[in-house]
Amino acid sequence: MSKTEKAYTLNAGVFPVGNYRYKAEVKLGDIILSKQGEFSVSALQIETAMTVADHSLLHALSAQTGGAVFYPGQVDELIKKLKSNENLKSISFMHKKLEDLMKGTVVFLFVDGVDFDGMVYSQTSGELLDVGF
Repeated sequence: MSKTEKAYTLNAGVFPVGNYRYKAEVKLGDIILSKQGEFSVSALQIETAMTVADHSLLHALSAQTGGAVFYPGQVDELIKKLKSNENLKSISFMHKKLEDLMKGTVVFLFVDGVDFDGMVYSQTSGELLDVGF
């Protein structure tokens, strides 16, 4: 929600098709102000209504947003404009995850060796045999 000098605004996003009711209340001192109403959202197939580009609208939108309008014969100018724009940069992401195969093997041999030493020690009635490890 954002506040202007005389009102608050809220972008509620896109509503699915349907009927909606609203009610807003605010307390100003001892007075409670209230407003309620209804509205409907209908499906609109804009593609079927306008099949020709509105070039004056395109020019107005590009002027308001700092953009530009290019026509099919102006592809070279478009490329030049894109390459000269400092805000456009190539970005690539890479995530590498390397697993050390020997790490698992060494741990396994270490655990296996500990068990083997324990087995030799316990089967010799307390005497530790030298088995060459």
